[in-house]
Amino acid sequence: MLIADVAPGEGGSLAGTTVRRVIERIEHELAIPYRLRVGDISLRASVGWGLYPSDATDAAALLGHADESMYEQKRSKSDRPIPLRRLA
Repeated sequence: MLIADVAPGEGGSLAGTTVRRVIERIEHELAIPYRLRVGDISLRASVGWGLYPSDATDAAALLGHADESMYEQKRSKSDRPIPLRRLA
């Protein structure tokens, strides 16, 4: 998903920005159980993100950064997206 024109939050963090709200909305929608004939199921997602141009300046590097951020979230078993330090 591409979100354009995201302003950094206070102190340069993404807390409270458009990105955080979009991630929370995705998590909320996925948490709503889906009713099937065999029972209800709930879905979860690991979310990775990258911010242009602070994390990367080209599409491939930005996607790589977001991918690594997602895998870092999976490794940490966190329910929150993890800001990944800038890749060299």
